[in-house]
Amino acid sequence: MLAEREQLSGGAIDGPTEALSGVEVARHWDGAETVAERRAMLVDAIGADHVRVLPAIPGTRKHVFNPDRIVLLPAAAPFALASKA
Repeated sequence: MLAEREQLSGGAIDGPTEALSGVEVARHWDGAETVAERRAMLVDAIGADHVRVLPAIPGTRKHVFNPDRIVLLPAAAPFALASKA
């Protein structure tokens, strides 16, 4: 069994890989039938990084989506560095 285990890739991809084009990613996303499938795609894309939502600008009461507040940072990044400069 040890020899068999050593032959397994453990999920690692052998050889170089190529990134999907935007069109291919959109096709995969649109082809997903469930939220779970789309969530899995996001988890694969983000990996170990964290998606963080920056605080709203003080004094603004308008509740609208602001994509500038969404940042992707390495998991080890301190929360104090979660600002867009």
